[in-house]
Amino acid sequence: MSALVIRQTKADTEVRPCNNPLDLTMNKMWNRLAMSGLFLAVPMTSLAPAQDKQDAAPQIFLDRSPQIVAYQLKRLNNQQLLAVERKTTDPKYKPVYEAILTRKGIDKKFREEAVGALAQLNKSDAVVELLSAIGKTDPEDKSTPRELIGLLMAQKPADIAKQRDKIQSMATEGQTDLVKQAAYAALAVADQKPDTVWDFAAKNDQGIPNLLSGVAFINDGKLRSAFFNKVNPLVTKAPDEATQVAAVDVLGMMPSHEADAFKELAGLNHLFQTAKTGAPNEYGMIEETMAPLALKTISDWIIAQTGTGGQRRDAK
Repeated sequence: MSALVIRQTKADTEVRPCNNPLDLTMNKMWNRLAMSGLFLAVPMTSLAPAQDKQDAAPQIFLDRSPQIVAYQLKRLNNQQLLAVERKTTDPKYKPVYEAILTRKGIDKKFREEAVGALAQLNKSDAVVELLSAIGKTDPEDKSTPRELIGLLMAQKPADIAKQRDKIQSMATEGQTDLVKQAAYAALAVADQKPDTVWDFAAKNDQGIPNLLSGVAFINDGKLRSAFFNKVNPLVTKAPDEATQVAAVDVLGMMPSHEADAFKELAGLNHLFQTAKTGAPNEYGMIEETMAPLALKTISDWIIAQTGTGGQRRDAK
């Protein structure tokens, strides 16, 4: 069948055959259709790909209440969210930047853009904005908070130290344990040594367990290892199980001390069961298959060494 050329102008639509031989019957049929105006009934814009509509920047009414603005932004997928207009010259764009910073699956470069913009709009700095954002992430989202903590740990120690008072407040009054842990880690990075932050944590409720969990977030392997002499005694002489578990966890993440986490599993027999004597005649009285502390220690050590489920931390 011969090809046809369809040309639309503002006035009408013209259908004409190519220069190739054309069947007369088909030619008459197409001409009649064109003359009847059927082609004009379908706007050419309807033939545009649907993707064009998806790529268009969504219109968000930022002058509405915070709840309505949040609802509008939540309905957008990540691509649409990143297409929303945003400027660092007007506070009304803060909800957009906050959504970008805390949304799951957003690329690192856009999170960094959002941190800088919020610091400018709030007249604060990246350290404060990152700590605040960690507490605003979706409770079901396990990856984004850790990405934000990674950005926090990448800040210069001098910049973190400038916000010591605010960070200490977050370490004790943070919205979640994760915020507190990140704050303690930030204090350690600011000091570049464990003594000051350890003394501060010891004065606060659940301070030591939160600090121990926070040490695991520190990127610098040498700084993590500097906590060894303070952490190691807690593996066998911790005041409670939560502190002991946290101590064993972080011990396995200290370069050159990973194996020490297994040496210190006191009170277990050779089957990793909680036992009083470890003698064979005691086995029949033990109900557990494996002590929870041993199971968690082994699994965490495997994850730390292989990178399964997370990034392996190597010494720097």
